[in-house]
Amino acid sequence: ITGMLQACIYILHSYVGFDSVSTVALEVKASERSLPIAIIGSTIISLLLYVGICTVMVGLVPYNLLDSDSPLAEAIKATPYGLWLSIIMNLGAIAGLTTVIITVMLSQTRIFYTMADDGLLPKIFARIHPRRATPWLSILIIGD
Repeated sequence: ITGMLQACIYILHSYVGFDSVSTVALEVKASERSLPIAIIGSTIISLLLYVGICTVMVGLVPYNLLDSDSPLAEAIKATPYGLWLSIIMNLGAIAGLTTVIITVMLSQTRIFYTMADDGLLPKIFARIHPRRATPWLSILIIGD
């Protein structure tokens, strides 16, 4: 049971962020059509990537040998050229984290704007730039 609960937590964290698409709905043209496609599409792509990577990992190395802090790197090390491939994979993970940071910063500016518009934050956060039509103070604070 504990392994199953642990897997549920990992699965939950795997899909955190797909809802960031909805925070920028005001910036998107024809959001009624494109927003559902983006959310469902990103969820399906994430699912396929996770299932594919897990399938390949278990095919490379037995699952009981993948008990480390970086099981994907351990599985890749079991292949020919594994050391070099694991370095490339780790660099790719760092690049992926960079995109996550940018996405979170973009989403947070719109969340501040919406909260201020709803009265949960001071109204100054809901100020819109007259020329660019963006929540400029939220962008300035977050550093977007």
